[in-house]
Amino acid sequence: MPWPISTPSPPLILTLEIHKIQSLGVCLLPKLMGLLCFTEQPTDHYYRYFTLAIEQYYYNLTSFCLGSKPRHTIFLEYMKELFYIYPKKRKWFFLFHSEMSHRDNNFLSQMDEDLYEHLKGLHSEKQLDQAILIFLADHGARFSTVRATAQGKQEERLPYFGIRFVSHFMAAPGRSHTFAIILELCFVFHIFFNAVFVFRFPEWFHQKYPNIVENVKTNSQRLVTPFDVHETLHEILHFTGTEKANISKRGVSLFKLIPDERNCDWAHIDPHWCACMEWTKIGLDDPILKRVTKKIISTFNNFTKPFRKECAILEIINVTSAVMLKVKDAVLRFRDTSDGGRGRFGKMDDKTEHSKILYQVVLTTKPGDGVFEVTVTHQLKENKLEVNKKDISRTNKYGNASHCVVNKEPFLRPYCYCKDVMKT
Repeated sequence: MPWPISTPSPPLILTLEIHKIQSLGVCLLPKLMGLLCFTEQPTDHYYRYFTLAIEQYYYNLTSFCLGSKPRHTIFLEYMKELFYIYPKKRKWFFLFHSEMSHRDNNFLSQMDEDLYEHLKGLHSEKQLDQAILIFLADHGARFSTVRATAQGKQEERLPYFGIRFVSHFMAAPGRSHTFAIILELCFVFHIFFNAVFVFRFPEWFHQKYPNIVENVKTNSQRLVTPFDVHETLHEILHFTGTEKANISKRGVSLFKLIPDERNCDWAHIDPHWCACMEWTKIGLDDPILKRVTKKIISTFNNFTKPFRKECAILEIINVTSAVMLKVKDAVLRFRDTSDGGRGRFGKMDDKTEHSKILYQVVLTTKPGDGVFEVTVTHQLKENKLEVNKKDISRTNKYGNASHCVVNKEPFLRPYCYCKDVMKT
């Protein structure tokens, strides 16, 4: 999606900060996935050049350090310095950090005290008096042991999003207007869908913008997506009001009231990523499961078939769990309310039948012990099983096992176990 700050008026001083493992960076990883990245330096200040220059020395240093300093403090200080350099300019700070949490969320605790002191300092110096400060994540742990739990499934699909208004964010002529975003990204470049967020407003903001405060408070209990965040960023630059949101659009501003009837379908969230669904467990000895898993493994092997000289044929070791999703029978039977839509009791005599059933399966493959979570669609009318590549999640690391196709076909990294690795 386009950057909301592409054509701001009046002009902003922009900065994009990236402090992470560059081999998994915001530009390299999209490139490996066949997506586009920046063709030119996208901002006035671009931290990536610095990290590229120093990363070659990381392996000779204490973990997460550059000399005697924690690397994340250098990252934070860089942002703080820009407040001093442009005290009267409108600014957009975009800070992207994942180094400490990419492999293990527990490392994040090492950053707590420094981040607290950094924000406390900005606050005491009144650097945030004309700012909107946002914390967000793209998703939770995808590769840790937590991911194998029910809570882990929610973690991947429900990233954190928090925003704090600390002063007048509607820019006045001649006044500083800062929009600061700090992202602590547990992992990088993964589409996230259902956002969990909290807002904190000072007392003056409640008095000046009560409608925004009330809408945001209500929306914290509604279904929201990253596309809504994108629209909210536009809204900050070009405020259009606080009326009820039009949820027929893919993204709506969080300053507008999101109706409670919004669901994953209306928000364009695929079933694989929807955290609002009710799933029913199916037995591992259920005949349909054998057919579903056969479809899954054949799909994986069809992906790698053009590279059969390099990639081993995968087999299923075991199935960990299997659940089924279908539209509730009550929903299908519902035809109308008994009083033309004005009452609580409905006519449950509709004859609509199920058109499809979704199966979500967690399984392990060999060689390589790859763990996958796959959503399979069963089209009942045609009695046909379908697997879409966007409905597949590899939930454990594959490291160097797919090195033989990384440059040829990056998409195959989760599925290809290189034959030469088997020999070593």
